[in-house]
Amino acid sequence: MDLILNEKQYIEKMLELGDCSPKDLGANIALLTRYMYQEKYTQKEIYNGIEEFASKVDSDFDINNWYSFIDKCIGKAKKRDLLNIDYIPITQKELDTIKEIKNPARERLAFTLLVIAKFNNLKSETNNNWINYSMDVYFNLARVTCKVDDRPYIIYDLKELGLVEVSKKITRFNIRITFVDNESDPVLKITDMRELGYQYQNLGPKSKIKLCKRCGKPYKVKYSKGGSPYCTDCQNKSAKDETKLITCDCCGKEFIAVSKNNRSVLCSECQNIIDLEKTRQRVAKHREKRHM
Repeated sequence: MDLILNEKQYIEKMLELGDCSPKDLGANIALLTRYMYQEKYTQKEIYNGIEEFASKVDSDFDINNWYSFIDKCIGKAKKRDLLNIDYIPITQKELDTIKEIKNPARERLAFTLLVIAKFNNLKSETNNNWINYSMDVYFNLARVTCKVDDRPYIIYDLKELGLVEVSKKITRFNIRITFVDNESDPVLKITDMRELGYQYQNLGPKSKIKLCKRCGKPYKVKYSKGGSPYCTDCQNKSAKDETKLITCDCCGKEFIAVSKNNRSVLCSECQNIIDLEKTRQRVAKHREKRHM
């Protein structure tokens, strides 16, 4: 699941667009439960709201299996408000330190670790620049591609440069960012925790990074003329959602088809009749050959 600065805004956007991956269902149910509790919904209204939302994501969803989990989320909502962080401030001193690495992939990773550390600091005043997420989170957000076995060595390179410290506990891979600057004024404000590697690339004079007009996610433009105003996920969703009316060449009835469908000229009923007739003819022809 994504790291989220403004959880209320995230939930409202998710409900508006209807976007939720089945693999993130549990995390989003937890977030939606806290949102509904803090919006003064009753327990019954929360159950009903979760069931309505989750059933659209997973047709096999059974609310009876989730009551205990939802109740735990309500208990946590009583202790912690939804996150409401406006932005992550990045200073020129921090950017200059990253530039000194002189390796694009490691620069993107260092920038990503810095942003996540400052995010954790805003979540907890006692965090002191530590981060503890999976390696997948760091490298995927940074858009750094390498073998899984090479990831610790890249982190070690940053450690050798004095940019990070690594916890001595063998059971956990905690990383502390050492070049956090909380004194200078920010020159960059991160308002979205997605695609941090792309956002770092966006600082250059010839940036090919745009923000999706639908979901706001940063994405890389593949063509010099600008390409689509939407990220790949929203392009695919838009293509599935957009439809058009076509008049059947056989019966004249109008039917709905996906907008990119330029081949269908018959409604489903007429197409089925034709397909059955073709099948009948093939069977008859096959029987004739057998009797010859």
